Amino acid sequence: MEGQISIFDIAPDVDEQETLIRDALRRGSGWEGGRVRIWAMLESGWFPQYADRWMKDEFGIGGHSLRDGWFMDYNSSGIRISMLRGEAEISLTWKRTVEVYRSLIAAGDLLTREDERKISDIAQRFDRLPYPRPRMAYPEDAWGVNEEPKWRDEP
Repeated sequence: MEGQISIFDIAPDVDEQETLIRDALRRGSGWEGGRVRIWAMLESGWFPQYADRWMKDEFGIGGHSLRDGWFMDYNSSGIRISMLRGEAEISLTWKRTVEVYRSLIAAGDLLTREDERKISDIAQRFDRLPYPRPRMAYPEDAWGVNEEPKWRDEP
């Protein structure tokens, strides 16, 4: 029908969807230091069977705008990336979100140089990366009053 717009005319193709998902997740959880915590959790090997639950806690409930009229929101079910007027939508479970983050890490596409510097500083200060607590500044505020961790052996 002439003049009618189909959802297929505005929905991104598979490659565009994957690019949109990867670009959206590269931003992290929206909490300060989120990319660093996500990287630390997935690279550490801590509790891999709970990575999707950890990710859900890290993101919490919220959302933000992306690019070109796209919006990302998240809740207990997962992440939804949609056009602001609801014309197209991509849904990710938390398990799928973990998979995408693992692929970003494997490709070296998640961290910025600043993130890498911060990880190096944390590892130097604590002799290893401490367990990242969802949505908590990493590492200073996660343990309270900026004190050294108790497991560090001082000479």
